Amino acid sequence: MVPAGLVMTGPGDTAGPVGGPFEPHRMTIAVTPSAAVEEVDLLRDLLGWLAQRCGGCARLLAVGVQEERLRDQLRGIARESGVELDVRGGLVAVESPRAKAKSGEESTVVIPTAAKSRPATLSSGPSASPSSERAEPPTARLDARFTGVRSAPHAPPLVPSGHKSSEGERAAFLAWAADEFNDAVGVVNAALALTPALRGDDETAARVDLVAVRLYLGAGARGGAALNEALREERVLPCAEFLACLTSGLRRLPVRRGPVFRQASWSWQQDVRDAYPLGEVLSEPGLLSAVPEGECVAADLAVDFGIWSRTARRASALATPGEIEELVFCQRSRFKVLAVDDSADTRPAVLLGELAADEKGGTGELTDHDLAVAEKLREALRLRRAVEPSVMGEVQASRFQSPVGLVAGAVAGQSISATAS
Repeated sequence: MVPAGLVMTGPGDTAGPVGGPFEPHRMTIAVTPSAAVEEVDLLRDLLGWLAQRCGGCARLLAVGVQEERLRDQLRGIARESGVELDVRGGLVAVESPRAKAKSGEESTVVIPTAAKSRPATLSSGPSASPSSERAEPPTARLDARFTGVRSAPHAPPLVPSGHKSSEGERAAFLAWAADEFNDAVGVVNAALALTPALRGDDETAARVDLVAVRLYLGAGARGGAALNEALREERVLPCAEFLACLTSGLRRLPVRRGPVFRQASWSWQQDVRDAYPLGEVLSEPGLLSAVPEGECVAADLAVDFGIWSRTARRASALATPGEIEELVFCQRSRFKVLAVDDSADTRPAVLLGELAADEKGGTGELTDHDLAVAEKLREALRLRRAVEPSVMGEVQASRFQSPVGLVAGAVAGQSISATAS
């Protein structure tokens, strides 16, 4: 068992210490030259599988791979999987916490892969061509510390709130939106007719910007759920101008201040209170959807969030029949953890206060103002829970799945295992 990574070796490779290459905050797959040649399919599938589960905390470490052709191949696999590639000259020493506890010395754990007899993947079945002698399939069991959540790293927004789209950004977005622009523009035209203030000083620009907001409120590859997933996983956006026009469109909508609500799924073993330390300042990698007091909820989601909003934008003017009012915070909005209520008879509730873009998070201590806001949120949540709200539709609920300000990451004491069979 390896604490935060594994080594894939092949026949003829030997391990010698190079000083601990594994890190506590991310999962490392170290591969030697023979394994890079013999087990390419297993490596590709394993990295892809890990990348989906560790939210940017996976790394490929090429050890002793001198041949440039092999290095190029590993670079390609790393790019495909969205993981970082490191190249080192020697072989790998892995510190085993169990052994160190027993002897006080470092020890090395190396997991060899089997000699190649057929392509090996994480889900491969029996060989298509039977053989009387076949090597055992490679098995990798990982004591991996990334099956929980961690605070998202702080970073500036890709597009600042209040951004005004340029003519070039609108043209690029129009080309990318294609037919979906025409599907959404009818809703936008109706909103512009009913609310002339949305037009601003350039109705044509406003129309394009608001179509971007309408697409965010929809489904599919151009919807908000897909955009937020890409932002949270730090993937390259298929159309950066979509985010530019969306942000420009949101600035045209009225602001909702005061208590707003959302929910999130919670499939991790971590306690909610541990994931949200009091006073912590969170940076949400994507945009964030919420609803006003008394509005619908998403079904079967485990955690409530009460947020004291300063800048959430009301998108009700662009709603279609059957949709409830949705409030949208711009990308990289920041929130301070004011309280976590987790009594046994109700769902856990995380209470957050939105910070202004130029506001410092403070020292992590809660001020009297923070405590007063938390109490207002607690009361608003109590009133909300006292009535039986209707359940929002599946498309809207897809934007209410992720916990605010957290991403998948390394957590000590949790394990997964992967077997190629």
